[in-house]
Amino acid sequence: MSGTPVITSDTGAFTEWVIPGRNGYRCRTMGQYIWALSNVHFLDRWKIRKFAVANFSLQAVVPQFEEFFRTILDTKEGAGWYEPHKSDAIRVGELDFSELYAE
Repeated sequence: MSGTPVITSDTGAFTEWVIPGRNGYRCRTMGQYIWALSNVHFLDRWKIRKFAVANFSLQAVVPQFEEFFRTILDTKEGAGWYEPHKSDAIRVGELDFSELYAE
């Protein structure tokens, strides 16, 4: 949440939200890590912070958990796992990259 750029591997969950050259760098080799460390100062820390707050703050995450638990309760109360739920129309968990792509 502080606006610190991320330098990480190019595997796992990081590929979903680290946009190379925008909020960090994903690396596969030691040379790429060294390059990333040498170029991290070019990234906009304010945009990185705004992205983190928009997607990972309590204000962003609590509604996603509420929706998850609501879906479980709906399933338990008779609708069943394969039945449509009123909450299915709500798309949760999508990251908002708009700030990172804004010029």
